[in-house]
Amino acid sequence: MRILIGLHHVTLGGDTINAVELAARLRDRGNSASLFAFTSPGDEKAPLLLMAADRGLKVHLFRRGRTLRERLTLFRDLARTVR
Repeated sequence: MRILIGLHHVTLGGDTINAVELAARLRDRGNSASLFAFTSPGDEKAPLLLMAADRGLKVHLFRRGRTLRERLTLFRDLARTVR
């Protein structure tokens, strides 16, 4: 099974740590698990991303869109990742 788990931010916290742990356990059980997160400038080196990398998980990063065009681009890129 292919599983994509979404994170609402990349700061360390209970819900985001649980999401990384869940993805790692699902992967260990034979599933294809990865994560995606919405980021702001400077988030590329967030501790949560290092934690996911240490567990061998791929994290797809998307920048939050402010304008309509940026949001449509975000939706297109996210749909492409899901496919």
